[in-house]
Amino acid sequence: MESQAELPAITETEALVIKSFVPTREKVDAMVAANSELVFDYASRKGNKEARSHISNLRTLRADVERCRKQEKESALSYGRLVDSTAKSLTESVTGMIEVHAEPLKKIEDAEAARQDILNGLAANPAAMMSEISEIEAERDRISDMVIPDCAECEAAKKFRLEQLAEQVIAAQKRDDDAQELERLRNAEAERVEKAAEEKRLADEKAQAEADEKAQAERNRILREEAAAEAKAEAEAAAEEARLELIRAVEEAEQARVDAIAETERQRVAAEEEKEAAKAEAAEAFRKAEATAAEALKTANAETERLKKAEADRVERDRQAIETSNKIAAERKANFEANRKKLIKQAADELAAGFGWSAENALKAATSIADGKFPSIKLVTV
Repeated sequence: MESQAELPAITETEALVIKSFVPTREKVDAMVAANSELVFDYASRKGNKEARSHISNLRTLRADVERCRKQEKESALSYGRLVDSTAKSLTESVTGMIEVHAEPLKKIEDAEAARQDILNGLAANPAAMMSEISEIEAERDRISDMVIPDCAECEAAKKFRLEQLAEQVIAAQKRDDDAQELERLRNAEAERVEKAAEEKRLADEKAQAEADEKAQAERNRILREEAAAEAKAEAEAAAEEARLELIRAVEEAEQARVDAIAETERQRVAAEEEKEAAKAEAAEAFRKAEATAAEALKTANAETERLKKAEADRVERDRQAIETSNKIAAERKANFEANRKKLIKQAADELAAGFGWSAENALKAATSIADGKFPSIKLVTV
């Protein structure tokens, strides 16, 4: 079984846009369905009026689409401003809460640091530590050099004191070593804290920069989408306007063609009527001439020549009348052909300008329309 192509995912922004245009899209879809079933007799007065009313309704619907676009665009801009202001307010609120709890912690840390400075005063003052050791060693030397009479208890006391002093020297040296180790550890901890703080600061700055960049990218994307939607709407509106203008031009050209055909037909009927009148007049003249000739034959043979001449004159007049009538008809036909060619040329120019066709293709299309090959499209003069 062939796998079906997956539909592209719809973003939340696209979903909001689709939702906001639902009422307007329903109107447009309904109009599209109705429009496909509509057929107008553009040449008749009623059909022409109905077609223009329908176009007016379409223009109103197009204006509704534009109003919806402007309204939704303003909502998007307002939403962006609201996002920025809300984020700023929330950040200030969180920062305030951090400061509330950070301040007492800092006071405790400062107090602990002061206590450590007091406890480690010797480490901060090596000279004092060395003075204490020197004093103990001096006392030990002094007692060691003392001459003790033969007295077991005195000798034991001296020994005990020397042992105390020795222990004090060892304890003082240990305190000195501990103080130095504590100072080293304190410096190492300070360096660690400072390094951690710097790393945190850099991480926070990087995170904030990434967040700002992401927010700016989102704002730019929204702006691009808005610009693309606006350009698309403007292009579609321009295309629709051009299409309606073309329909209007075609309608007007068709009306002009109908008017031209009607005028040509009227002229043809008039010419036929004139021709029939001329024939009737000639027939009547012929009848009168025959009556006159018959009566003249009764009176004198000499009148025959005159009647022949009269008949010849009549025949010439009939010939001239027919020739004149044919000439008028030919001129009218020539005028009609000239008007037709002019109308075709005008339509071809408009098609070439409106659709970017070549002059040859536009002339062929206009000639086909004039020849009736496209019954639904007519050429009329403006």
